[in-house]
Amino acid sequence: MVMPNVRLKEAMASAGFETPTEAAKRFRDINVNTIISHVNGNRAISKKAAEKYAKLFGCTAGWILYGEGTAPGARPPETEAWLERIKHAATEAVISGVDSNDVVNALLDVINTIRQIAEHHPERLPIAKGVLERAAEQSRIRRISDKEDNGEQH
Repeated sequence: MVMPNVRLKEAMASAGFETPTEAAKRFRDINVNTIISHVNGNRAISKKAAEKYAKLFGCTAGWILYGEGTAPGARPPETEAWLERIKHAATEAVISGVDSNDVVNALLDVINTIRQIAEHHPERLPIAKGVLERAAEQSRIRRISDKEDNGEQH
């Protein structure tokens, strides 16, 4: 049976950290002695600590504690399609003259907002999805309008 400390170490490694000290230096809200004790198995991982590690290392607290839920690095099946759409939209924005840093910052803001909604108000995810769908539709309409203004056919 794989123990929580082994899964924590795997999650940490999946996020690109070789040692607990390295992770603690990167994330100021991790106490270096605590994470070392957790990884070494000298101290049980609390639910609160597992939730913190899960957010930082890209998995779920349930996976760290019990091996259930989303493992580090796992992506939902539709993620690839969304990533392609985001890449395409970002590329179009940059080609049209938008500063690439602005595009990246906007995408990070959207991701952070969705993450906060999912963590703190999961019941509001359908509302967030509706907002994103409306924004996508407005963007599509704007692109069609721009093409028509430029004499292109759609």
